[in-house]
Amino acid sequence: MPASLVLDLRQRIKEAADPVLAGIRRFALLEFPAHSNVGDSAIWSGEIRYLTLRGLRPVFTGEINSYSRDRLAAVGQLDAILLHGGGNLGDVWPDYLQAKIRLLTDFPDVPVIQLPQTVHFQSPEKLDAFRRAVAGHKSFTLLARGEASLELARRHLDCEVRSCPDMAFWLDLARGAPRHDIICLLRTDHEARDGDAHARSAREAGITVLDWLDEPPSATIRLERWLTTATARYPRKLAFLNNSMTGLRNSAAALRVRRGCALLSSGKVVITDRLHGHILCVLMGIPHVILDNNYGKLRQFYDSWTSGYPDVRFATSIEEALQLARGFVARA
Repeated sequence: MPASLVLDLRQRIKEAADPVLAGIRRFALLEFPAHSNVGDSAIWSGEIRYLTLRGLRPVFTGEINSYSRDRLAAVGQLDAILLHGGGNLGDVWPDYLQAKIRLLTDFPDVPVIQLPQTVHFQSPEKLDAFRRAVAGHKSFTLLARGEASLELARRHLDCEVRSCPDMAFWLDLARGAPRHDIICLLRTDHEARDGDAHARSAREAGITVLDWLDEPPSATIRLERWLTTATARYPRKLAFLNNSMTGLRNSAAALRVRRGCALLSSGKVVITDRLHGHILCVLMGIPHVILDNNYGKLRQFYDSWTSGYPDVRFATSIEEALQLARGFVARA
């Protein structure tokens, strides 16, 4: 792990987030990523570790599909509500935007802290809807995960906005043994930019191409899903399970992170258009080449935080990425 870079980013997280969390003891952490995307679980695991190191533990955790005002109100008085970080603040993932607006409307007097997010809106109408929800809230704080997100938020939102790196940098990860010279971890969802063409070109070059959305069956993950459904149906009767649910969610996230690390470790060098493919490679010290997603998320993050890391290159085409990756292999 490039210790100096990671330690610097952790210090920047502390400088941004510690003052915002001062005095908070009883809080909820919402938007648990109950899906197979490893990157969101890496963020969650980093958030939990950061909070734990500060002596903090959520009294309630929840995920987007089981949110209800009554369920959260049943938890009792809260010092704050924390929202899971990532890349879902905007209109790329509209269900998350509506959930954030609903929460701000449901709990206008409870401080809400949005953990580090990339902010991206294409629709002025949806940006205005979020702006109005923030304006109507007593205390909303946004930690922005890149300079462009910081500027957009400060320009349009009436709230406290702070620059903050991704929480996944709180993870300590070990690299496994590689089986291939180069692998490609490429998006297969609607954030991909030329994803099919990238995958085809890489396969034609004899490179293994994969994504990390396919998830093998797991008793932990199945139990977490079943209990989420049950506690959403009977929030007051099953409130005693809140601590167990948090532990299950943390275990499910850790399983996903381990799976992602194993995939990335299978290559001596990685090409990826996933932001947390990049971040986990940095944490494990794997040389890699990054391509952007379809709205510039990786470029924004790289320019803001990781451009000084010596074992990463930014490519604008799959052909350039393959050439740069072969250069890493030749120097290994």
